[in-house]
Amino acid sequence: MGKKGFPVVKELLLHKVKSFLDSNLRKTPFKNNVPGRKWMKGFLRRHREIAIRTPETVSSASAKVCEADIRGWFANLTSYLEENNLIEATLDPTRIYNGDETSFFLHPQTKAVFANRGSKNVYECEHADSHKNITVMFTFGADADIIDPCVMLPMKRIPADILREFPANWGVGKSEKGWMDTPGFMLYIRELFYPHLLKKKVKFPVLLFVDGQSSHTAAEVAELCLKLGIVLIALYPNTTRITQPADVAIFKPLKSAWKSAVSNWRMENGGVNLLIKHFSSVLQEAMEKGIQPASIKNGFKVCGLFPFGPDNVDYDKCIARLVKQSEVNTTESTIMDPASCSAEMPSELIASLNPGIVVISTEKNQAAIQCIGRERIMKFNEGLVDSEEDEIIERLYEIMLLPFDSQNMQSASELMQEAYSGSTILKEESVFVEEIGYCLLEEQSEASQNILREPNRDDVACRKMSISELLQTPPTPHRSNTHRNFKRKYHPVLTASDRLEEIYRIKEEKENVVDRKKAKAEERRLAKIQTEQLKTEKATIRKQRREKAEMEKIEKENLRRQKQEEAQKKKKKIDKGKRTNLKKT
Repeated sequence: MGKKGFPVVKELLLHKVKSFLDSNLRKTPFKNNVPGRKWMKGFLRRHREIAIRTPETVSSASAKVCEADIRGWFANLTSYLEENNLIEATLDPTRIYNGDETSFFLHPQTKAVFANRGSKNVYECEHADSHKNITVMFTFGADADIIDPCVMLPMKRIPADILREFPANWGVGKSEKGWMDTPGFMLYIRELFYPHLLKKKVKFPVLLFVDGQSSHTAAEVAELCLKLGIVLIALYPNTTRITQPADVAIFKPLKSAWKSAVSNWRMENGGVNLLIKHFSSVLQEAMEKGIQPASIKNGFKVCGLFPFGPDNVDYDKCIARLVKQSEVNTTESTIMDPASCSAEMPSELIASLNPGIVVISTEKNQAAIQCIGRERIMKFNEGLVDSEEDEIIERLYEIMLLPFDSQNMQSASELMQEAYSGSTILKEESVFVEEIGYCLLEEQSEASQNILREPNRDDVACRKMSISELLQTPPTPHRSNTHRNFKRKYHPVLTASDRLEEIYRIKEEKENVVDRKKAKAEERRLAKIQTEQLKTEKATIRKQRREKAEMEKIEKENLRRQKQEEAQKKKKKIDKGKRTNLKKT
């Protein structure tokens, strides 16, 4: 599992042991069948071949790179160098360089400290911002040559007191976030790298290997390197942990030396925060101890850059590998021999005596086969698998149901023999297949012996399952056709004419995309303004209608009140006339 990028952790091992003990009903001194610290020590003592290691974090994209990808990159690069009479540059270590950036935290995290036993709270005050780091550009030669570094500071304006603390031969740049950008990398090439080559009297052109960061692959950088006689070469994407000397052999000891240098600085300057102005002196001490000429040469060697060639690369780091059909090991048959079982053994007793025996109802097997469908099974035999779902169903059918499918037994045997008849390599470059062991069913008569039936019952059958069926390791990372490295045409040499054309084309496409986005944003802004204006107009109309309706309502109310008053006056007048008539009478 560790080779596939899924190492076993302590919790997983204890969980597997607990599952085994729960299924076998053994009496153990473990609480809830979970082993403790002493059992773990004894396990490591009994298995000397197992050791506790700290795994290297690998991205999913890097895990999808296989040996064929790297060898293809070397082949393309060799072809270009031969066509342009640059192959002699690969034979001279003074003409091969590798450049890359790395970051240094001003406050490296402390792993463990001494404290009183039983202490509930252990603290450490920060000597600097724990999230603040400084990016530094390094370039190394195959002859152990070290170019002066370039420090990128997260500032818009560098104060004079900070600049005075840096050595005069170092490069100091600035960017908004402190990362290496295209102007900064161009400044480094023009002001540090190229003058160093002239001072050293190196024969041009030289080969500079870099990763695929956007600041390295910009058109302006490629054009500058082309003018200066520097052949800028991009390593294969997501392979810097395999093919970049700086990452493979130099940066790790440099980071360890940096932590030690920061610790020494703290002890010498107790209570003082580590600031940017102290950075250069601490980094100089780390570089003197952490960068060794032998490490630089070994890094170029194991990455295949000098001596130049793909055979020196450590391909064991490639998690995804192409599978040779001739190298696929067939799983050992773990089917029990019926003759070794007693004829009077019932299925319950077989299952209780051997947990590896799984009792399966024949009716359920036939129902599962009917659920899959004979038409789909025929497609499996012809190798027509259209989706991932069909691939999973085919795998389950081959493992669990094929021994019980009498109609398809002979055809399945012929197909498996045909699959193992050749030993050709899967030649589809950048396509990764899972490493799967196949159980080879040679004859129908032999396959029928794989099934154990009870003497007195025809509706129950059982077979012994291999341990690989129960403890499945994670599959090798699979890359689909939509992956950018698989779909895009890749050229390693950034200063090549066709690569420059591609860079300018990509840059133009990006600019067009940006222009289209700006145009769409402007359209959305204008549409939003029009919508707001329309909403305002509608709101104004609704307000006028409400005001008009309120005025009409007020007028009606005044008219009603006026009529009521007139009616009351008229009534009072009539009542007054009646009272007058009554008085006269």
